[in-house]
Formats: sequence, structure tokens, C-alpha cells
Amino acid sequence: MLFLARWAAAGEPAWIDDDPGRALEAGKSGGRPVLIFWRDAGGTVSALAAEDLSGSAALLDWIPDHFVPARLERGKFGELAKRFGIEESPAVTVLDADGVWLVSWRGFRPAGDLLVALKNLPGVLKRKTVAEAALAGNTGDSAARVALGDALLDLERPDAAREQFEKALGDSAVAAAAWWGLARVRLAAGQPSSALEAAAKVEELDPQNHLGRTDNAAALRARMEEGPDASLARAALAKICESFPGTDGATEALYLEAAILANVDGDFAGARERLRRVRSDGAGTEWEWRAAFALARLEGRGAGGGR
Repeated sequence: MLFLARWAAAGEPAWIDDDPGRALEAGKSGGRPVLIFWRDAGGTVSALAAEDLSGSAALLDWIPDHFVPARLERGKFGELAKRFGIEESPAVTVLDADGVWLVSWRGFRPAGDLLVALKNLPGVLKRKTVAEAALAGNTGDSAARVALGDALLDLERPDAAREQFEKALGDSAVAAAAWWGLARVRLAAGQPSSALEAAAKVEELDPQNHLGRTDNAAALRARMEEGPDASLARAALAKICESFPGTDGATEALYLEAAILANVDGDFAGARERLRRVRSDGAGTEWEWRAAFALARLEGRGAGGGR
């Protein structure tokens, strides 16, 4: 669910347009990774992505301190795009300061999700390195396989992630976590029914949430509930907060409740109250960033505390 409110256009960073050599040189000289936004001239989706980006002060203010921002028209740099796995726009590629490819995220990604992904990237890369080292020492380390699968999925390598999760299914100690990974893979592949089946396995194998994935599985199921005025989703989200207090899933449930209040009910005051709780409960995690971003989106909506 997205927060639909918009704000006025933010200030733009100093983009390097259609000059990859200059972007790489700036990254190397400044010791900063390069962030490439791929676009198509005249493309409708590329235009929507650009509009979403230009309206995000939180993202645009953060990028220049951490990246060299570049925009490339895919049609002009087709071979470079193919090298980074880009076959359509919009898309985002991240290179390290030496120009080494780190990740490409394909398709439209809302500004808030992109901000979270970029902030998470150093941790994801570290988890990948640690898991690979563990498996190099012990190929039977199923926990490391799950950790590697999680990192690969965050780096948008679903086939490689699926392979790791499937290899870990036979280890009862981590099977629930492996099934959660497969649920994420299937959801990313546009297979919601199959994702729900995998989430049900998580809940079946670990009803007490010992591995910390059952709360996430319950939140996934709640996100997919349908009904008038999101009534089924509301009930499922309330149950998650009651059953799994203090977990990642409970924090996500609060966030989803805020989205329903804002987008379905038009209750912006209620949405802000939930988001402040998300920001507090999720301090130091991606939910703190998501809540801050959503609160900024809701700024000025429903002034006076009403709907």
C-alpha cells in the first residue's frame, strides 16, 4: 500500500545527464558510489517515475551526500544497459566508487521504497559476504543458506535466492525461514496465491514464531485480504499486533493500518498517529525510514486533526 498524498516538487540534486564517464570519474575522485537512473525518452512509465522522484524531498536531499547521481537514457547507452541487466526503463543501477556493479533494480519503484533499499544496501552486501564465507567453510550451514537467499533476493536475484532457500528446506531448524524466503520470491514473481501457500507453511512449521518469520507471514496474509472497507485486513492486522507484539510483523501491521486510515478512510490524523508509533517501534530499522517518509507525504493533509 502506498501513501497517495503528494507534496510540492523538491529541489533537484546536481544530476550528471547522459555522461557515464563523467559520473564514474566523479565517483572515483569523491570516493562515492554512483547511482544511475535509467529512463526512456518519451516513455510514460519513465515519466511517472521521474515525477515521483522529483516530488520526494526526503530522497533527493539524501542522495547527494551518499551517491553521485546520474541519469542515462537507455536508448543512447544500450550496450551499457545490457551489461547491467537493464532491458527496460525505469530502472536503477548502483556501482561502487571504482565502477564495480553492485545491483540493478528493474521497474518502477516508489521513491519511499527506493530510499529504504538504498539505505539497506550496505547491510545487504555485508550479509551476503558473511553468508558466502560461512558456506565456503561449511556447505551444510542451512542458516547461512537462508541468509544468503535473503540477501540475493534484496539484490533482485530471485533465481539464485530460490536455489538457496530450496536447499535449506530439508533442515527442520530453519525450514520455516526458508519457506518465508520462498514466499517472498513468489510474491516478487507475481504469484500471490503461491506466496500465500508458502506463508502458510511458515505458520504451520513455527506457530510460536521462534525464527521470527511467522509474524511476517501473517502480515503478508493480511496485506492480501480483501473486503468492503478493508474490514478483513483490519481484523487481521489487529490480531498480528496482539499476537506478535514487538516484532517486525507487528510494526508492519501498524504501518498498513496507517495506510488504510489514510487511503481508505481519509483519516489523516489517525494515520499520523499510527506512523509515529511505527517510527518509535521500528527505530533503527527500515520501518523508521518508511514512517518518516510517509509522515512527510501526509504533511498538511487533514489539518486540524480531523478527517
